[in-house]
Amino acid sequence: DALETMTEAERKFTDDAPLWVREWVATAARGILKTAIEADHAELAARARSIQVRLHAADEVQIAPIRNQLIAGELGPAAFRAELLSWPVHERDAFVRRLLCVDSVPERVTERPAGMVHYVVSSLDVVLELADLLGPDDVFYDIGSGLGFVTMLLSWLTDARIIGVEYEPAYHERAEALAAQLGFMSIE
Repeated sequence: DALETMTEAERKFTDDAPLWVREWVATAARGILKTAIEADHAELAARARSIQVRLHAADEVQIAPIRNQLIAGELGPAAFRAELLSWPVHERDAFVRRLLCVDSVPERVTERPAGMVHYVVSSLDVVLELADLLGPDDVFYDIGSGLGFVTMLLSWLTDARIIGVEYEPAYHERAEALAAQLGFMSIE
């Protein structure tokens, strides 16, 4: 039940909760908010939004300094990889989603064509494997780049030219905004 889950999320969340707990709470809050909006349950929606604001604030205390170092060019590829690997394995993907601000996905504005999958964020481990394969003379195209998760990570981890291509306008628009916010060139 959404009310029980909301109460559990509020009970588990503290400002200093480990990232894996915040990830559970964030996932629960997203689902609850969607349910509350569909059911026109204003109080539940307000509680979900409130916890999302608190989660964002806690994430910013812990993660914004690292993001700011990346934007300023203070973390090269090796130092960035070391930072990524310093997180516990079970928290790495959540950390990177929050680092790149891709932890919430906008609603689609187009119908998903037959055969096209729903939005799925790539695993950090897969991105690190890709980074190991790319050199400065390579060009990597991410077809279906979504919010730019892979393109941004690979841009920070390699000297290769990275190009993202996205079909869904809502995802493309969000990726463009994130790229600008994080100091990247345009994502196509």
